[in-house]
Amino acid sequence: MRAMASALEGAHFYRRVPRDLSKGTPMGGLLSICAAAVMAYLFFSDLALFWNVQFVHEVRVDQVYDNAIRVNFNLTTLSMPCAYVSVDISDVMGASVLNVSSGIHRERVLANGERARYSVRKPLKSSQSRLSAARSRHRAAPNATVRTLEGDPEAHCVRLTTANFTAFVDEVQGRALVLFGAAWCRWTRDMLPDWAAATREVRRLGLDGRVRLGVIDCSRADSAATCARHYIAAFPAVHLYEKGARGLHQNYVGPRDADSLVSFARRVAEWGTFTQGLATPLHANLARGNSGREGCALAGSVFVSRVPGSLRIAAHADGLSFNPRWINMGHTVHAFSFGVPDRRERLRHAQQIAAITEAQRKLAARLGRASDGDGVIETGEGHFAHIEHLAVLPQHSRGSEVHAFRPGTRRNRLERLLSDVERLRLKQARISHIHEHDTHGPNSLGNHSFISPLPFVSIEHYIKVVPTTYRFYNGDEVDSFTYTVHNRESVKGYSPTVVFSYDFSPLRVLINEKRAELATFLTQVCAIVGGVFTVCGLLDSVLFHATDLVARKMQMGKAT
Repeated sequence: MRAMASALEGAHFYRRVPRDLSKGTPMGGLLSICAAAVMAYLFFSDLALFWNVQFVHEVRVDQVYDNAIRVNFNLTTLSMPCAYVSVDISDVMGASVLNVSSGIHRERVLANGERARYSVRKPLKSSQSRLSAARSRHRAAPNATVRTLEGDPEAHCVRLTTANFTAFVDEVQGRALVLFGAAWCRWTRDMLPDWAAATREVRRLGLDGRVRLGVIDCSRADSAATCARHYIAAFPAVHLYEKGARGLHQNYVGPRDADSLVSFARRVAEWGTFTQGLATPLHANLARGNSGREGCALAGSVFVSRVPGSLRIAAHADGLSFNPRWINMGHTVHAFSFGVPDRRERLRHAQQIAAITEAQRKLAARLGRASDGDGVIETGEGHFAHIEHLAVLPQHSRGSEVHAFRPGTRRNRLERLLSDVERLRLKQARISHIHEHDTHGPNSLGNHSFISPLPFVSIEHYIKVVPTTYRFYNGDEVDSFTYTVHNRESVKGYSPTVVFSYDFSPLRVLINEKRAELATFLTQVCAIVGGVFTVCGLLDSVLFHATDLVARKMQMGKAT
């Protein structure tokens, strides 16, 4: 044992010097304190770097060939109603899809900021030949009660202008039906004979004291101001006024033949008001209007080919003509992204949809009505939100909040159930892509508004999409898409549109998550401690010998 201990003592690198053989100095003590402080600072800085995650970027040729790419969007048109909004897709390969409706949820945004559910009405036949054939059959039908007038139909219509429009609507004790049309619109010309026949029939039935029919030509200079004040961008449009020209109106969206117009006018005249106790058949032909501009909230996703293409928001509706001068395509983009979340995020998404649907069924059972489980949650009177789009719909409007029910015997239990629904809804709303800055960064479309007060202005967004793969330290990979966008306004002679032009890059960005190795961290710690100790030792030695030399010279000078 002694021999082994003696051998170990011989291998000792750091031999001990007795304390009484060493000497400390004030300068050396100050230098040691500074060395300890420097060591501590460098150690904690290196420890922070060890715990931090670093991302290393690489660029490679993209070898992943996806047949279809998902485009997710959530935007609000500021002055374009949902009935006129069409979502179109096209690409350079010649593929074109018009008026996409699958996977897109729409909500009406009224002038006061409230949201209302949008119901798609049955489209009218757009073929001129079909309309003419149907009108011919209607005229020849033996059960047709109203015959279309021969000759000039305008002779039997009440012609309105800006000068007499307000007086005409205000003087009617009951209600007023006004047809907004344009001389250049073929749909207006097709409807005018039926409107004239309906006007004459209403007079013959003695209903003109309770409901009157008038027509205004928006293409005339003496009527353009009234049409602009009532935001008439599509022709023909039929408005039903109850409380004068400044009151709330409703839009007639029923059939345009004379029989249907007379039947509708008769029902309007029979009811006291169309806002109280209105019959269901009358509701079917009306869509609520408002005194200001109406917008549309669009949220959903579409699949596009991986080639350059565009997604367009345009004004289009069957059986209607549009005046491009009065179409304003100002909009706000709340979110715009490409791709889908990874499988774990989709699984969480599906689980939360199931939980919210189950909570909805329980809520409906508590309220004593059946739930069809179609994934629609009522979030206020007249406001609805589809579950699959809750993650992308903006949450700042009043219509997106769950309101408390009126006091009742089951109020506490209902409020608890509503709080559960709200909690699940908010939890699902947080589901997004892993890197939110990709879609809400400084060079993205998220939370940006694009407004132009000039007519004929189309707003174009050119998007360069870069496939991106995130490789995490634990081996997981997530494929995503980042993009840069450039926006511009262009004045064109046709109907304005909103264009999202996209182009996919052939290169893929690989973002690798890197963490410092433990061996590297320990090596750096040793380098910090040893390096600072050595450097401070050299400084101490230099200072000690310098002060000692000065002291000896001073003593030698005194001696001489």
